[in-house]
Amino acid sequence: NDLFIVSIRDKDPRLATNYVNTLVRRYLEENVSAKREESYGANRFLAEQLALFKEKLNKADEQVITFRQKQGVAVAMDEEGIVKEIKVFKAQMDEARMRRNELASTLSTVRAQMKSVQPTVSILSTKGGGGSVQALENRIKMLLVSYTENYPEIVKLRAEIEAIKKQKQSPAAGGFTSEEMTTVNPVYQQLEQAALQTEAEIHALNAKIGQLGGLIAEREKELRDVPANKKRLADLEQERTTYKNMYAELQARAGVSEVSKQMEVEDKSASFRIVDPAVVPVKPVSPDRVKLILAGIFLGIVGGFGGVLLREALDSSIKDLHTLKGLGVTILAVIPKMSNAAEELEIRKRDRKVFLAAGCYFMVICLLLVHEILKLTYVDHIFSFLQL
Repeated sequence: NDLFIVSIRDKDPRLATNYVNTLVRRYLEENVSAKREESYGANRFLAEQLALFKEKLNKADEQVITFRQKQGVAVAMDEEGIVKEIKVFKAQMDEARMRRNELASTLSTVRAQMKSVQPTVSILSTKGGGGSVQALENRIKMLLVSYTENYPEIVKLRAEIEAIKKQKQSPAAGGFTSEEMTTVNPVYQQLEQAALQTEAEIHALNAKIGQLGGLIAEREKELRDVPANKKRLADLEQERTTYKNMYAELQARAGVSEVSKQMEVEDKSASFRIVDPAVVPVKPVSPDRVKLILAGIFLGIVGGFGGVLLREALDSSIKDLHTLKGLGVTILAVIPKMSNAAEELEIRKRDRKVFLAAGCYFMVICLLLVHEILKLTYVDHIFSFLQL
């Protein structure tokens, strides 16, 4: 479940409502601001790369035209297949370098954003890498059963083995690295995950660039016998094609990035949104009035009976003749109780008033109990009106 529920308890319901709404709005603003900054940084990088590759493409076109005019070399040659492979490898290398530079720029932007956020919990993340040289050598042995040492796949596998050995010997490429991740609020956590993912991609691209460099070096050795002018023309053309493809790809990425930037500006691609804003509560969440009323009724009944029993226990007067006889006292005479009709009538009237008042009070309590059980709000409205 991706829902975040924010709640707060306070004596003032309006203060609690305004506090929650302000807190959520501030969180959304900071989240959108971080995403906008990241989008603008990527946009600036793409604009710089577009200008750079446009200049390189124009220069490559001029070099090809000038070379053809001076040399007049035919395009077709026997080593065309090797040249195509070199073109593919160099195109992949340029693309990997461009992607690495783009990721480095994005990583710098993300790291700059992370400095403004304070972490709360730290954990350790470890990474490492390496290739299986033994598996590649076994593959070469299987291929040598049917092919010679000059078979393209065998040459490629040997180049990969050499690249892996160089990586293992290099302190920057081999071994393991440790990074400290900081677990923070959702915004910081997203930035940290993006930074780790970007660094992993950069390491992978560095390994790929090293392997492609080794393959290109081997293919170039095979072209030593090709006339210098033909090789120069092929290099110029493949360089121009590479720049042209990279420029077209950058234009496409710039268009997508511009759309993403506009969406961020208009807040149409926010990762977080408010589903239900906080509203002023109709009734308080505490105390539980039903339990309080029931407890009051119970304590009132128990207190009444307890008071009567306590009064009887503390009263040491003789209530009847049997009690006096039980004490072994000789009874000489019994004086009857002299009643006054007027006083008894007054006492009965007073008792009726007391019982009537107590009954009315108990009825009000029962009505309040029913009111709370049915979850009505009339009493709350009355108190709110009286407070105003």
